[in-house]
Parts: sequence; C-alpha cells; structure tokens
Amino acid sequence: MEYFYPAIVKHDAKGGIFSVIFPDLNGCQAQGRTAEEAVLKAREALAASLLEMEEKGLEIPPASDERLFRLRYGGSRCCTILVNMETYREYREYKVRAADHQTGDGDIGTEPDECHIPQTGFLLGQWGYDQAFLF
Repeated sequence: MEYFYPAIVKHDAKGGIFSVIFPDLNGCQAQGRTAEEAVLKAREALAASLLEMEEKGLEIPPASDERLFRLRYGGSRCCTILVNMETYREYREYKVRAADHQTGDGDIGTEPDECHIPQTGFLLGQWGYDQAFLF
C-alpha cells in the first residue's frame, strides 16, 4: 500500500531548524538542521504513524488536497511525501534484525534493497526543486 500525504515545511531562521508537519495526522512531525534532513525524518515519522494505525486497525484519514495547505500555510513550503508500506515494513524488520545482531541475538541478514538509501522521485508539490522522498 502506498500513501501520499501533504507536508508543511517551515524554517525557523532564528533557531536554524526546519520543521515538517502533516496536518492530516495529529502529532506526526519531524525536525532537522537542513530541509532534507527534516523531510527524511518526516518520511519515517509518516511511515511509522501509518504503520501503527494499520496495526491497531484504526481508520487512516484521507490525505487532503495539497492546494488547500498552500493557501492556508502561505509562508511555508508544501510538498507531498510518498511512503510505500511494504518497503517500510522490510526496512523496519531489517532494523530490528540489525539491533538484535548488535546484541548478539541473531543474524542480521542482508539489508533490503532501496531501504537504506533515500530515493528520489516525482514531487507533487511546490518544493522548489523536483524531488520527493520515498520509502
């Protein structure tokens, strides 16, 4: 299953921090020193939030139209972030195996393709450059 959610990217010039929020998902947010770091962390936060909702059988809210957020958050950047839940599950399982291996509890196996390197793809918003962040 793939999900596309609009994200709002704000920059606090005074603190030098970039923040990313997902208005459709309460509490789903991330911060970073650069815009790319913040968006990469936000992508993982989005995937983790959606995975938890799926596992608990909670209703996943539909994604809003990005254009509405561009109007509402005029001073901020808006982009749409894609997560592929199957790929994210593989990534999470690998991370658990890696943690177990570090404690001597198991074999790490091989890292799933395309999980450890941020992928780029088509951006559905006005990020300033044509890049989206995918799992």
